[in-house]
Amino acid sequence: MTNFRRVLLPALVAIVIAAVAAYLYEANRSPAFEEGPIHIRQTVGGLAYDVRLASNRILAGDEIAVDVKITNTGEKPIVYISGSSSCPVHAVVDIAHRATGARLAEKPGAICTADLVASELKPGQTADDRVLLTTSVWRSSGEEPAPLGDYEFAVALPSENENAPARSGVRGELLIVQAGS
Repeated sequence: MTNFRRVLLPALVAIVIAAVAAYLYEANRSPAFEEGPIHIRQTVGGLAYDVRLASNRILAGDEIAVDVKITNTGEKPIVYISGSSSCPVHAVVDIAHRATGARLAEKPGAICTADLVASELKPGQTADDRVLLTTSVWRSSGEEPAPLGDYEFAVALPSENENAPARSGVRGELLIVQAGS
């Protein structure tokens, strides 16, 4: 009985503690960061969003492609500013670092005209867009690598005019990690 108390009982207690700790760790892990693609289908304010990203785990230095389809499920047309006549934009994608608020930069593209064009999304009509972002942020000193860690993203149809507040849309989470990790 002495060996049981000295050796086996502490070992049994350690096993039980380890099992409980493993269970609590798994139960409290965020399912948002189980590596895999992101596919959000949600209707907000008469707009059905279908948002896709290849992965919720992005390597630093990689490009992020956000594919968006927005369908007007209402009965009235919705007017929005779709960027310039030469570079139309049908979705606003904002990805911000959770701790610092640093926002990822859009990938530079074509040279666009300075005009703003209003578009109309008729009932049942779908606007689709592919927004490309980099894993970098703009600071007063220029473009810098984005901080690693947790990010929140928001996707919405652009506002009806440049002074209007942003529309409500859909939200999600992703993680930027160091390459090789």
